[in-house]
Amino acid sequence: MRVRDFAEYVDSLYVKIYGTIPNDQLQDNGDIPLAIPHEEIRMSVFMDGLNPSIKTILWQNLKPSDTFRDHVTKAADIEKMLERKDAVDSKYDALKRRTGE
Repeated sequence: MRVRDFAEYVDSLYVKIYGTIPNDQLQDNGDIPLAIPHEEIRMSVFMDGLNPSIKTILWQNLKPSDTFRDHVTKAADIEKMLERKDAVDSKYDALKRRTGE
């Protein structure tokens, strides 16, 4: 399942269980914005269901202030990057086989 499709699935599950997704994305607690509970729930479910290779890279690029949508955007970007890498690797392997190296 694609990252954005999975994020929509997480949102639909959240709505099914809790009824609605509140509009407020963050609450401010002094200098450090903290995610409110509905964000934490969605982020946790999203992270648990991600492909391990995407999850590993995503964990290295998260900030404490990132929202659920930030997670989704970054994960989708990582997914695209990994797809391009796989395409280049397969073309490289095909070229190596053709040239006999």
